[in-house]
Amino acid sequence: MIVFNSLPVSSSLRVTSKFGIRNTGIKGASRKHLGIDVGKDRNKDKTYILAVKSGTILLNSFNRIRGWMVVIKHNEKYSTLYQHLAVQSPLPVGTKVEAGDIIGVMGSTGTSSGVHLHFELHENGKAVVPLPFLQNIESEETAMTESEIKDLVKETIKEILDGKNTKNSAWFKKEFAGKEDEIAKLTDGKRPQGYATREEVSAIVARALKI
Repeated sequence: MIVFNSLPVSSSLRVTSKFGIRNTGIKGASRKHLGIDVGKDRNKDKTYILAVKSGTILLNSFNRIRGWMVVIKHNEKYSTLYQHLAVQSPLPVGTKVEAGDIIGVMGSTGTSSGVHLHFELHENGKAVVPLPFLQNIESEETAMTESEIKDLVKETIKEILDGKNTKNSAWFKKEFAGKEDEIAKLTDGKRPQGYATREEVSAIVARALKI
């Protein structure tokens, strides 16, 4: 039994196509899906492909179906395959890699309908379902529960409203250097970058107009 020590991508694991029989509608694509497809990181320009476990680069080549692909041999029994890389991996055959090492950039080379990673796990040369080996690995994005995310959002909003950890911007300091006393007459100066209520805005305007 092999144990993965990293996800195969530099983002959360978003599986877009599972292992098994499928109908893609894409000419040349196999109906028997021997791996899983993982979607790109929607928040970044690039999604990096990572080695799931230490091993040696066994193959680094181009295939008209698989596109740019890499195979890592982990031991005599197990190997992993990564395909549709954007460009050829910079790691030559024979390179030793550790879990989490970047081996390439996610792309859409070969027979592909969009940017994604096709990932396979081979046991004694036969493709096996890889998802169970990945589901116990948590990335930073997936480690938080829905409740924890809500609490974080509430805490962040409260800090903004309370004006915590806010300071005058560099442009403000430059623009109003030496005029701090005058500015203080318009506001209380307690939270320079905090959100202002309508009452506070009214007070600032009234002070400025000396109403």
